[in-house]
Amino acid sequence: MNNLYKKIGFFLCALIIFFAFDAKAQNDPTTPQLICEGEIETYQVDQSEGSGEGTPGSTYSWSITAGAFAGSISEDQGPNGSTNRIVIDWGASPAGPYTLEVIETNNGCAGLPITLLITIQPRVFSTLDAEICEGDSYTLPSGLVVTAAGLYNDTINSLLTGCDSIIAVDLIVNPILTSTQTITICDGETATLPDGSTQSAAGDYTT
Repeated sequence: MNNLYKKIGFFLCALIIFFAFDAKAQNDPTTPQLICEGEIETYQVDQSEGSGEGTPGSTYSWSITAGAFAGSISEDQGPNGSTNRIVIDWGASPAGPYTLEVIETNNGCAGLPITLLITIQPRVFSTLDAEICEGDSYTLPSGLVVTAAGLYNDTINSLLTGCDSIIAVDLIVNPILTSTQTITICDGETATLPDGSTQSAAGDYTT
């Protein structure tokens, strides 16, 4: 009789493993999923079952099984604290491939691991030195126009990865140098100004 119970129990577990798990993660079914460094993402399975709480009687165990994960996982984020949904703050996790794994357990029987491949794409950081003259303006890569000297952390969206790229622009504003010069000529003569023009009448000239 004990052997019969064991066989029945094994059969029930096999049925749960085969039928109970809906292998979906997030609303994006593509794999690998592409995200940017430092993003916060939500992942979920069996969201169509149990009013969004997953398969009745099931619990879900999540883990990052591959990749240099340096973020945090907030569990029990589903409806009424269900375990079929988590929020991952990828934090300082470096760019590269990762594997997210979830295992469903129902009535004490653990199902097969379901994995989702995730690729973190890098944000691009670069620097740019620029100079303008006093009174002029400078257009940053994002299109913002500035006139004051300073360090501007400008953000643009990368056409290659879709991730934000940060360009640190060090803007120098050079002052306009001024000087005065007195030129004396005789009546009927001409004076050559610094810009090469000539004048014969008395007056103040700016070049």
